[in-house]
Amino acid sequence: MVLMVVLRLHDDLLATPQPIMSGCTDMRNCVPYLLQNCLGALDSTYFKVNVSAVDRYHTRKGKVATNVLDICDTKGNFVFILADWDGSVADSRILRDALSRSNDLKVPKGEIYFPTVTRVYYYLCNASYPKAEGFLSPYRGQRYHLQE
Repeated sequence: MVLMVVLRLHDDLLATPQPIMSGCTDMRNCVPYLLQNCLGALDSTYFKVNVSAVDRYHTRKGKVATNVLDICDTKGNFVFILADWDGSVADSRILRDALSRSNDLKVPKGEIYFPTVTRVYYYLCNASYPKAEGFLSPYRGQRYHLQE
């Protein structure tokens, strides 16, 4: 019953992602310019669940939880949520499933303006996600911010 209510509120709870547009005039505010055409960020998180202690919901640390993929736009609004995955499933598998569904997660196709200008839309994600068109993750072999 709760799920039915959430599904009815889908359009009110989830927003349509809008890319960050260019126009950096002040260096203190250039982060949006550096993330031009970024649609948002994605990550997965665990939610504790009260279910029978079946192996399906056990995390790698032995807790009983479900793995949820969530995507926020650049303003912090949720634009996509995929729940009910096993607690120990890898992030890359959840993302592959979200992309394989016919009517769920879509990344807008880029535009090419001949000869050199391109506009590519993407989501930021962590290194546990696969390298795929529309998803920008850090290079796995690089260690960032060693001084901090």
